[in-house]
Amino acid sequence: MSDYKKGQMVYIRDYPFGHPLNIVGEIVAVLGSDYYNVLLKSGLLEGKIKKYKYWTLFPLDEDKLL
Repeated sequence: MSDYKKGQMVYIRDYPFGHPLNIVGEIVAVLGSDYYNVLLKSGLLEGKIKKYKYWTLFPLDEDKLL
């Protein structure tokens, strides 16, 4: 189980294989039972807030951006 914090940037993982997709989001709320609300910053649902389980998220290294 991971401890993500509000405001942390994450990648969304592909469900069956667990590979990070090219979709980035920001954690906006920590819900009970290991769920997180994520504001999607890219992808088809950009600008929407979706609920994800912790194993679907992958931390984004801010050092490696640009």
